[in-house]
Amino acid sequence: MATKMTYAVFVEDVIDIPKPILEKAAMRFAEIMNQWGVSPFDAVHLVDMATYDDIVDLSQGITDYVTIECFQGMELVFQIHDLLLACFPTNQLQRLYIHKSTKDFNGKPPLDVMCEEELLGLRKVYMALYKKRYFDRPIPRQSQESIEANS
Repeated sequence: MATKMTYAVFVEDVIDIPKPILEKAAMRFAEIMNQWGVSPFDAVHLVDMATYDDIVDLSQGITDYVTIECFQGMELVFQIHDLLLACFPTNQLQRLYIHKSTKDFNGKPPLDVMCEEELLGLRKVYMALYKKRYFDRPIPRQSQESIEANS
């Protein structure tokens, strides 16, 4: 097992969330990372944690704190996952979207954008998927006859 890194957490950055909620969030986060095929190294960058051990500890209820940025990152990952489910019918297509270069991010894969830019990158990927889900679908055109029939 890897050695655990320690780092300072400022008191004002720590949020008080009940442990059962944190445990469920960490377990869901780990499941999503597994489905996406994201390495532990990349996973910690997504939610601004020091090490993957911190996420494992959090899922087991060991960690007594979590930063605001970490929890916001996990929430955005959950929202991105929900949008992926809505946009792509299979896990294979979802994983392909996360790892494949796209024109939405100037040829970068969404995973790279999320890892490099952390919360801002997560928001960018969320907005790109939101746009794909709700605005990139063709609007069915009504024929002139159906418009007149509805009048």
